Amino acid sequence: MILKECEATTQIIDMSVIAFLKILIKIYKSNKLDKYRKNSGLNERIKNYSVKLGFGLHCGWSIEGAIGSTFKIDASYLSPHVNMASKLEEKTKDYGAQLILSGPLVKHMSVESKKFIRPIDSIIFNEGEDPISNDNNKLRDIYNRYGFNSLENRRTS
Repeated sequence: MILKECEATTQIIDMSVIAFLKILIKIYKSNKLDKYRKNSGLNERIKNYSVKLGFGLHCGWSIEGAIGSTFKIDASYLSPHVNMASKLEEKTKDYGAQLILSGPLVKHMSVESKKFIRPIDSIIFNEGEDPISNDNNKLRDIYNRYGFNSLENRRTS
């Protein structure tokens, strides 16, 4: 599905990125989590302990399905675009980034919002891994928010 360029789409995408940035800021500033960061016993076992979350953001379509029983029902979302977001989330560990945005998502962001992000790489998925197309040699651009992570923590593999 190709999103139509319109002001509403741009605003929704900008607001989704802001929502995830707010989550990361709340975690960083949390007094409750600060107690764990400063816990000497925990820091003896895990040096420089901190809560780390990674998010991969992509745009596209999905279908919602209910999974569960009569007592508990959970929603599940299925599509190649959901799989792409999951792949991007996995890449946050490799790049030491908390938030990675896909090229298609960035394409639909406002000009103002694009000023605050930077390209960090282009990815070629391994054979059979590209959840969007059958073209497994296609480069996928990925982006990160300026000042939000350092690529110095990038793993070498």
